[in-house]
Parts: sequence; structure tokens; C-alpha cells
Amino acid sequence: MAFIEPNLKLYEKKVHSQFSEDGVIEKISENLGIDKGAFFEFGIGPAWQKTHDDGLEGNFVLLRERGWNGVFLDGGTHPPEFEVRHEFITALNINLLYKKHNLPEHLDFMSIDVDGQEFWIWMALQYRPKVLITEYNGGLGKEASLTIQFDVNHIWDGTCYHGASLLALDKLARAKSNTLVYANGVNAFFIRDDLVSNKSDFSFDRLFVDCAPHAEDKLERAWVAI
Repeated sequence: MAFIEPNLKLYEKKVHSQFSEDGVIEKISENLGIDKGAFFEFGIGPAWQKTHDDGLEGNFVLLRERGWNGVFLDGGTHPPEFEVRHEFITALNINLLYKKHNLPEHLDFMSIDVDGQEFWIWMALQYRPKVLITEYNGGLGKEASLTIQFDVNHIWDGTCYHGASLLALDKLARAKSNTLVYANGVNAFFIRDDLVSNKSDFSFDRLFVDCAPHAEDKLERAWVAI
């Protein structure tokens, strides 16, 4: 077990990540004693409204630059030099894709960013990475325990109807024996319980961060309570 820095916000830093995730990943890797590990990230691509000329934006781009082994998957197509494999990931195929791409049984880091079905994909996942990062819907607030409906064909339409609330994901994490250690309004970090010696330093109330909601869902689609 390892002592995980209780205030990971002190280490926020952006290099290739969307926001502050690079520095937090760096600190957690240090805490866990992982020098060059293995990662799995999906989906991934250029930053919002940018092109491949600007490079990839992702949680583990910096890790790959530093010599980590890993796999990038995405439902879109990317120039071959970026080494992003083309797959449309769902809760129904996640375990098959894990095997197909020869990911290790004891994976170090995983990142889920599919703009909608994160809760269902993690729930279906049969593997237990040491650290799992997933997007959440920070616009739903602290008290909501909701996710969008299960739909393998879901594609985000830019509205507030996407993803799951942090509370819903925290419930799933605890059911899978994971501890929430960091959130920034967009991404949440969870570490396997058996690796964290100071679980009492982390609480949902202290770690919750919200963000401004996206545009109204004019279709008024139903949410699933967790």
C-alpha cells in the first residue's frame, strides 16, 4: 500500500492533458512507485476545435513521451503517426477490446472519455486498473446520483445530456473497491483501495468540484438514478 498525497490540487499541471491532469498523474505515479508503466486511454484526439497539427490532447500523451507502454483507442480516425487505433468502444465490447489489444492483466492507468457512456463502460469492465480516470458531468451538482441511459450508439450532441454525475461514479467506484482521490470538474481520479494506505484522507464532500453545464437538452431525455 502507498500513501497518496491528500491534496493533489497542489500538483496540477497541463502539458498535453485537457486541464490540470498531467501533474496529478505525475504525482500519483510517484506515490505508487510507478516509473514506466502501462496505460490504456480511449477516446483521444486533438483538443476541442483544433487539428492534428496541434498534436493529441489526452491524459497519457505525456506518459507515452516518457517511455510508458500503452494503447490509445478512438472511434474517429487519426493520422498513423499518432498511433491511435480505430475502435468504437462500448460497454458491450470493452472487455473484448481489452483482450484484443493485449493489455496487461494488472494495468497501471486507464482513462475513459467517450462523452456519455462512461458509467456503463466502467460498470461492465472486468479488469481492475490501479488508477482509473473518467470524465464526469460536473454540471449535475453534488447531490445528483445520475447517469444517461444505456445506449451503445450514443454520440454526444453538445448538450448537458452526457455522462454521469460524480456521486453516481463514486458509488460505482466504492462498489468496485476504489477510492476517489481527485476531481477537477471534468475528470475524476480513482485508485484501487488495496493500494491506498490513507483512504480516510479522501472524502467526496471535500473533493467534489462542479462546472458550468452545457446547453439545455431540448429533447428532455430521461436520466437513470444510481
